[in-house]
Amino acid sequence: MTRILRTMLHDFRRLVQIWAQVVCAKNTFGISLHDRLRALFMGGFTPDQYVLFDLKRNDPKNYLSQLEVIRTRAINSPFKQIINNPIVCKEVLGHYLDVQRVYARIAGDGKFISNGSEVRQPSDLDKLLNERGMIVFRKTRGVKQRIIRKTGDIIAFENGPSFSTWSWLKWLHGWYILEPIPSHGYAENFGTDQLVTIKIITFRDVANDRWKVCYALHRIPFGDATLISRIDLASGELSSALDAETKKVYASHPVTAALIEGTYVPHWQDVKENLMRASEQFPFLCYLVYTIVITESSFMVVNAKTSTELTTAQLWEGQRQQELGKFFEARGLLKPKK
Repeated sequence: MTRILRTMLHDFRRLVQIWAQVVCAKNTFGISLHDRLRALFMGGFTPDQYVLFDLKRNDPKNYLSQLEVIRTRAINSPFKQIINNPIVCKEVLGHYLDVQRVYARIAGDGKFISNGSEVRQPSDLDKLLNERGMIVFRKTRGVKQRIIRKTGDIIAFENGPSFSTWSWLKWLHGWYILEPIPSHGYAENFGTDQLVTIKIITFRDVANDRWKVCYALHRIPFGDATLISRIDLASGELSSALDAETKKVYASHPVTAALIEGTYVPHWQDVKENLMRASEQFPFLCYLVYTIVITESSFMVVNAKTSTELTTAQLWEGQRQQELGKFFEARGLLKPKK
């Protein structure tokens, strides 16, 4: 009976995911109802995927749909939460890589959830600021962050208001309090106070059981959007950047004019080697997406997740018939396409 109930609950959750993320997915580009239905019956594509993948002209068989993305999320089960939980991730990966420290997560009542004694309550932040000078707040999802600094006796948001109490923390349900990351100087050329991050998709090759880097994306926050470049895996060279909200392409930054296309990611070979060396320590996992920030001396891991990041990876070309699609087929999560 317990097994039957568990199966029913799993199927119900999957149905809710499909309804929310496929049938009722957002329609950023405002396509017609006809095209929405067309995308849905092509194999479970969202309205945004229909536009971003240009499915009016391109063959949908070459692309992974959102419905298939949902199926691929079963990868690494039942060990996903070991990595997906940011607090646990630090304790697990921190033995092998430099991982951003999570001081605490803010619960719904303003209390802190922490795996250490350093930050247990709001008053502990005063001591932390006295020692470090600054701390970072970031939402559960995404990499947009707010920095709080202490200068003398004044505590204030960077480019924002100052405050004397921490009572406002109760409104930040689900936010994380983290150590700051000192980014490499190349990131300053892009004129943003947000993290310039790199997402690196890695998996354990079915053919030889060895980890490999199979895709990498460079992300530059730009207002409310993000410019995304593909990284050449061999050299670390950036392609031109795409704004997925407008589909505009930029060879250089639209505000600072800093070169994007042709720029090389610092420490790129060391990044790949260290990520592969760390991944080999987890024989029970077979797929990881790392988010990293390049620092002056090396790099720091912001998080590592088992979510598949497949829509962004297909902005340049479909991956259904490529290495990523074949990987999920070999793991039994997708059926081969004819």
